[in-house]
Amino acid sequence: MIIIPGAFVFSQYSSSSQAGLRNAQIYKIGSDLIDASELMYSVGENSWQTVDLTFHPDIQSLTVYNGSDGINELVIKYQDRYGSEAVFFTEIPITNSSSTDTFIEDCTNGCVIPFHEGKNSIRVESLRNSIVVLRVVK
Repeated sequence: MIIIPGAFVFSQYSSSSQAGLRNAQIYKIGSDLIDASELMYSVGENSWQTVDLTFHPDIQSLTVYNGSDGINELVIKYQDRYGSEAVFFTEIPITNSSSTDTFIEDCTNGCVIPFHEGKNSIRVESLRNSIVVLRVVK
């Protein structure tokens, strides 16, 4: 009789620990990318920084939206019981470019930043016209 309640309590503790770890990684990803973007924006054109981040398996997508009102969003969608998202706001225009060429996407309707589970290196680069570009380099 003691084993069954003990197993249940351990199971609940384990699942809440996993959710806490995932949420901490999501907050770190969003905060680090926004902080690096704002820093590169303030440093100026042709400045860049590489940010190393670890993506939890529950993280499904990383999308940037540039609003016409000057408020821009970094949205991280992740899977929990309901399917949720975390939104990080900035006034810095952020975009995506998956290559090192000069092509820069218009992120008014959203740009998906590619990533893979586990460790990712993302280059945060300030380009002409005060646009910050996110590129996954590894």
